[in-house]
Amino acid sequence: MTPERNRKIETCCYLAMWALVAAVFILSVMRARSYTGGPLLDWHVFTDMVLSLLPFLAIFIIHNYLLIPKLLLRNKYRSYLIATIGLIVLIWFIEVARFAYIIS
Repeated sequence: MTPERNRKIETCCYLAMWALVAAVFILSVMRARSYTGGPLLDWHVFTDMVLSLLPFLAIFIIHNYLLIPKLLLRNKYRSYLIATIGLIVLIWFIEVARFAYIIS
């Protein structure tokens, strides 16, 4: 007997997890800014947070709502592994390009 998935509870847990990640990010930036004497929060903090967390949110959504149901739960392990590695490599390249853009 397999337990049924309760989508509402699962979605609430995911939302709480992402809210906690965002809160930790904001608190970390606020702590770092407290030493400079400048404003603790401004729009740059929120745009930096979105740009920093967006790739990870994309990985999470694609993995959780596409790769797992379409591949892993259908026992397509090789396709799942290839798709997961491809997704990680894609996000890695995006982050490297973003880092190179920020540096230059």
